[in-house]
Amino acid sequence: MRRHPLSPRATKAAVSQAGHAGLPWLVLANVVVIGLIAVLLAVTLNASRSAHRQRAFDAVESLARGLERNIQSALDHADVSLKAVQLELMQLDGINLQRTLDRARALIPEAENLRVEPAEAGAPVADAGALTVTGPRLTDDAGRWVLDLTRSVPPVGDRPAMRVRAEVDTRWFERMFARMGLGGDSAISLRMADLSLVTRHTDPPTPRSGLGTRNVSSQLLEVLQVSPREGIYLAATALDGIERANAYRQVDRYPLTVLVGLATTDYLATWRNEARLAAGLALLAAAAMAAASTLAYGAWRRGDRSRRALDRERQRLRALLLTASDGLHVLARDGRLLEFSDAFATLLGRSRADLTGAHVYTWEAGVPHAEVDRVLRSFAVGDSLNFSTRYRRADGSLVDVDVAAVGVRVDGQDLYYLAARDITDRKQSLAALRASEASLDRTGRIASVGGWEFDAADRRLRLTAQALRLLALPTADPCSLQRCLRVFSRASRRRLFDSLRSAQALGRAWDLELPAITNEGSVRWLRCFAEPVLADGRTVRWVGAVQDVSERRARTAELQREQTLRTELERILKERGEMLDVLAHEVRQPLNNASAALQSAAAALLEVGEQVAVPRLGRAQTVLGQVMARIDNTLAVAALLARPGPIDREDADIDTLVAVAVADMPATERPRVRVVRETSARTASMDMSLMRLALRNLLSNALKYSLPGSEVTLRLADSERPLGLVIDVIDTGTGIPPSLLPRLFERGARGVAGSAANPGASQGLGLYIVRRVMELHGGRAELLHTGDAGTAMRLLVVDAPDE
Repeated sequence: MRRHPLSPRATKAAVSQAGHAGLPWLVLANVVVIGLIAVLLAVTLNASRSAHRQRAFDAVESLARGLERNIQSALDHADVSLKAVQLELMQLDGINLQRTLDRARALIPEAENLRVEPAEAGAPVADAGALTVTGPRLTDDAGRWVLDLTRSVPPVGDRPAMRVRAEVDTRWFERMFARMGLGGDSAISLRMADLSLVTRHTDPPTPRSGLGTRNVSSQLLEVLQVSPREGIYLAATALDGIERANAYRQVDRYPLTVLVGLATTDYLATWRNEARLAAGLALLAAAAMAAASTLAYGAWRRGDRSRRALDRERQRLRALLLTASDGLHVLARDGRLLEFSDAFATLLGRSRADLTGAHVYTWEAGVPHAEVDRVLRSFAVGDSLNFSTRYRRADGSLVDVDVAAVGVRVDGQDLYYLAARDITDRKQSLAALRASEASLDRTGRIASVGGWEFDAADRRLRLTAQALRLLALPTADPCSLQRCLRVFSRASRRRLFDSLRSAQALGRAWDLELPAITNEGSVRWLRCFAEPVLADGRTVRWVGAVQDVSERRARTAELQREQTLRTELERILKERGEMLDVLAHEVRQPLNNASAALQSAAAALLEVGEQVAVPRLGRAQTVLGQVMARIDNTLAVAALLARPGPIDREDADIDTLVAVAVADMPATERPRVRVVRETSARTASMDMSLMRLALRNLLSNALKYSLPGSEVTLRLADSERPLGLVIDVIDTGTGIPPSLLPRLFERGARGVAGSAANPGASQGLGLYIVRRVMELHGGRAELLHTGDAGTAMRLLVVDAPDE
């Protein structure tokens, strides 16, 4: 039986055949659309991932630059104090050395064990203007790792080379890094120029390990070959295997490199959330597309009613695509929730059953209810609105969101389609960034250092707030290059332009110190320095800093004035010494001649049997000897012993020293001296003339203030600690008065008859000379004991250190 082509059954068959024929094309269209969505999603996510990674690189590069400036500022601060000690050491007298050391310790609390010590034997003396940073070094106590800051002092006069040395505990850098508060699996490291690890900080902190090692990733070695001063790279850290976006920056003028790394898992956390959201939306779109296609396929077969339903569904799908974000939800004009996505329920921490039909008051916590009602009443179809607010979660906690809203009309009903995006992490990151910027600004104010950048192409100048303060310019208004240059004189501007032109041509850094005129008319010295940023071999911009160095220049000028005064004083002292040498020769020579004449006269009288005049001549000769001793003591104090520096020492024969010192005593007193030798040493390092003077004073005192005819013992022995020679002079006198003991070795201290204190030939110089001679030898003079049984004095001659 043939069916009529227009019969209901034929028509139905034709429609069914047409529907089945169009199904493959409909499926193909869905596959193509879903594929396009997948490709678009992949491209978008890849671009977003690259943007997140670039932001991470920008962040670590900025942090590395800030840390590099902080470390440089701290080392410069410490170097100023070390330089003050170094300059003090370069003076010949070193009067203010201890005070300078105390002040330096107070100014650089981060430095420990600040001291002055001789340079190592055989070690080359570094340039006096250079600070040497070495380490890290493990100390003997409790496993401390330190960096050594050293400034060398070349030999000055008779003084050998010295060095000023301070230790900086690497934990000080860890505390600096901890204040950055990066969080997550971030890491901040500090390495020496040879890549040995100085310190490393992670969040949360990990046990200190690997200090002093050079275990680094191959990626770091590669980028260092290309750009040794600064750079960025992506690599897994060799110490813990965590992949990070890293930036490194070498500390200017110091052999240190700071590295900052943000873990990939941390800076891509937001991207992963976005990826999940985008994937969810893509799946939602694909599902919606499939559903719409199913509805379209059904509508094609069911007629006009199904097509209207499909149009309504298409309108809803279009609205969803326009407002795609983290949390999609639809409100009626009375504020009731009609539809919402799973992401919205997750955002609020609620189930679908709890949210179905709920009012906007349930989660809205940032906008007053009266304002919510006003917006719902006045919001019109086609209007769009973007605002930030807070949503209240099911557990009572608040979440910051950005909301985009649009008014639509569906089936005669006014609806509000809204998309809420969680911005809590972003706000926290912005707050942390503002805190970091505030910290850097405070650091700049404390160190009197401000930063600036100059774009060579558009000649735009950007300055930090601290730089504007140093230039005495308003911080609220933008500052042009010409306005900044007006704070300098014409000659200073010419120097600045010449340096900039030369550096521009050679592509190198420059550094100038220029006077600036403040608003009050006073002069402030500013150090301006910068380095070029190159692109394709051309300088595209300058990055630099400005620092207030007025105080340093004032101190330098004061030191120069002091140096001039010291030079003049040394000249006067030299002239005085020359005059005293002339006086000594003019006075001592006639006395020596008189003494020789008296001795010859006494011998001649003895030959002729004269017995009355000979004793008188002997007494006159004794008086001449006392006068010569007084002259020797006086000249020693005035000329030889007043010098501040070390003496010239040489190996001298000990027995010769004893012989000439005993020979200086009157002939009648020499037999009273008994020499006891308890050492096998034949020589000692000393200045023979000075030691003879000191020993002669002690022997003279002992002979004069002990019982007539009694024995005076001169004992020679070894000293183990410190290594040297001990000379004891022991008499049998009545001892030293107690009132004289506190000032025994002071200038002007005089004894009384029968005491062992040297009257210095009635001038109080004897024991003062003894003390100064021993100080110049690096040894000491001391009183061992005194009393009715006699007095014992000791000289300790310390061996000179090996050169």
